[in-house]
Amino acid sequence: MEAVEAAYSALTIDTQMLLARQDYAWPAFVAMFGEPMKANSYEDVLDGKSQGHWFYRVTSRTAAGIESTPSEVTPPICCPDVVAPAAPLVHMALAGEGFVTLRWLASPDEDTQCYAIYSSRDAAMGSELKSMAPITVYNPTPHVSGAIVRLSVPREPGEWCFWIVAVDMAGNASESSSMLRGKSLRLPPEPPEWISVKRIPEGTPTSIRLVWRHASDQRLACMVERRPITGGYWASVSGWLPRGAYFYDETPHDLNAMWEYRLRVRDHFGQVSSILPTTTLGAT
Repeated sequence: MEAVEAAYSALTIDTQMLLARQDYAWPAFVAMFGEPMKANSYEDVLDGKSQGHWFYRVTSRTAAGIESTPSEVTPPICCPDVVAPAAPLVHMALAGEGFVTLRWLASPDEDTQCYAIYSSRDAAMGSELKSMAPITVYNPTPHVSGAIVRLSVPREPGEWCFWIVAVDMAGNASESSSMLRGKSLRLPPEPPEWISVKRIPEGTPTSIRLVWRHASDQRLACMVERRPITGGYWASVSGWLPRGAYFYDETPHDLNAMWEYRLRVRDHFGQVSSILPTTTLGAT
């Protein structure tokens, strides 16, 4: 029942029709043309951007110029907005670690509601946007015509193509923007975690075994560095180990001294973790 009442209200708008009938509302009606017409029908062409309801009244005029009272007001004529907003003017796509920042000029249309962002690794997909789902929808609050818009979009590492479509309050979608190319950079690897550092074998040690692990990547290249516990320069004792090798046996010149060790790791893109975990081996 509520749905029926809502539909009836949208189609009839009884209150507005009642107000439109009143004498004081007559000055709000504007003549559609300068001279009377002899036809008994008229087609009113709007700009396609209307979002309201329209009422019409008709008067007749004698050859002597005497005008009749207005006719009964018409039912409300709903003329929906069917004009799409202008396509966004794109500027650039800036690379980031795990994301791409898009920059464009906001649509000049005041009724722009949001922007649909499309992305693909294949540039040819620009002609297939209607069959694609946007990766995100950006709602500017508030929309400012001609403003510069910046939006960071998370993406897997690599090259990406982007298209932006403006959507107005009536759901009309613009043509897609020109294609933007951007690159999402891979984040540097997370640091590994030390498991143990001990002299082996027990009793009569001949070397020091260092063991570590990584929570998510088992293909990192690792390097073990060492310095005296008193400080000084770090020296590589292992060089870059084969990928996936997460242990190392080393023999310092003084096996019984106290030493400090740290790990340096890099991924297959050559990126090195900025955090170098350290551990200490006590003296015997």
